[in-house]
Amino acid sequence: MAGMNADCRAHRGDLAAHALDRLDADERTRLLAHLDGCADCRDALDELRATAGALAYASLDHLEGTDSPPADLVERIARSARAERRSVRRARHRRLLVAGVGVAAALLLALGFVRMARDGDTTPALQPFTVTPDGASVDFGLARNDQGTQIVLRQTGLDPSRVYWMWLADETGRRYNAGTFRGAERTETITMQSALPLDETVRVWCTDSDTEVVLDSWVKR
Repeated sequence: MAGMNADCRAHRGDLAAHALDRLDADERTRLLAHLDGCADCRDALDELRATAGALAYASLDHLEGTDSPPADLVERIARSARAERRSVRRARHRRLLVAGVGVAAALLLALGFVRMARDGDTTPALQPFTVTPDGASVDFGLARNDQGTQIVLRQTGLDPSRVYWMWLADETGRRYNAGTFRGAERTETITMQSALPLDETVRVWCTDSDTEVVLDSWVKR
């Protein structure tokens, strides 16, 4: 987030936990007091709620293969949120990953079970990002489905030690989160999901943990 400051960083884990309705009364009161005066954190909470809400569509009737989410998935996400909050309070002086990395990764794990939904769409044609880091080769494809837009990402050469955030945007510039992923030295294909409909998508891009744009491209019609 462009407007992120030290106070915002201290609430990263709380935002993710609040999106999952896992804050106690005192924690919720402190967070709401911060949200009253911080538009950036309110936007981040909206994005996390949209991602969490997508879990409701992860019906086993629409999955390929026989994998199913583990029974304790919700509790694992909640534990990850609590651990993130403890980490923030112990080390506020350190730079933290944006948007609660632990919780975002857990949400991605859940959404990862929604692979290629059987909604009549074929695997989308891939096109290269206009902006990519030196030494990396990254292509993307978009496909319409019942939940919005499916993103297929084929990457090689992104730093495997770093976490990247995938975003879509509409013509007003409003961004929609599509999950997180790690870089890979060898070619790897990843499937992600965004709530933004394909017909309204005009831009696809990725940011790193420092909120720097790493990949960027406008959607070709």
